[in-house]
Amino acid sequence: MNKIGVSEIVSYVLLISIAMGISVGVYAWMKVYAVSPTAIDCKEGTSITIQSYECSLPLEDPAWIKLTVRNNGRFNVTGVIVAVANSSEREPEHYLKLSDSGTWDNLQEGYAFFSDPLRPGAEQTIEFSNKIKTDTVIGINSINAIQVQTFVIDKKNNRILCKNNIKQKIENCNFI
Repeated sequence: MNKIGVSEIVSYVLLISIAMGISVGVYAWMKVYAVSPTAIDCKEGTSITIQSYECSLPLEDPAWIKLTVRNNGRFNVTGVIVAVANSSEREPEHYLKLSDSGTWDNLQEGYAFFSDPLRPGAEQTIEFSNKIKTDTVIGINSINAIQVQTFVIDKKNNRILCKNNIKQKIENCNFI
């Protein structure tokens, strides 16, 4: 009779040991595979400003906006991502197409690569159109806010987005 109680205790000890072993194994696996990558950012001192902008006349087809950006940072900038909104209170969420995409025809909307990296103190004018494709027009009638985010390409050819977005109000930029 005394042996029945011992076997129950041994079975409980084995059950608890197996459960703890599995939990330690799952924790170790999760720690290795579920680690989020460290945030990569541009070097401190990478920044640009919008020097000026010019919009097309109403009813001009396609409508366009020209931005002159200036690298006021200490490092080269490879390109910018431009988003626009029709309200200055809203976060810009519409991306326009680079007008003169040339070899960048398959470039994602909003992206503009500089022909040569933009050096500190240098300026470049880029033009965006409201036509995403030849027959598709973005659904925005006016631009009241613009957001520009810089990016650089590192030595491994990875695109690194800079966290220093600039947002600016735009006036008199109507597409209709």
